[in-house]
Amino acid sequence: MLHFCYKIVFKLEFGETSNEIYFDKGNVSLEEIKSVESILELSAYYGNDGQSSARLERENNAMILKLLVLAGYIDKPEIKSTLQNMHNSLEYNLETKV
Repeated sequence: MLHFCYKIVFKLEFGETSNEIYFDKGNVSLEEIKSVESILELSAYYGNDGQSSARLERENNAMILKLLVLAGYIDKPEIKSTLQNMHNSLEYNLETKV
């Protein structure tokens, strides 16, 4: 027997290349989405080179931001540093645990 679980997810697009943020409507505010979009753009995750996607959700009073990062890049020091800076900026700007 198969059981399916699904969520209805919404999407906003930003920039020239239609970078995407997927989110649960009612669980994340438009203000929070715009703050995350700004941080992703400042950190160069979002750019005009190609389309990038992110997923923003709230769980147990914490924001969860999911990003696609190529396996070969995740261990690079500059990527780790960028992700840590992004994390710090998100917690500061959203005033919540990320």
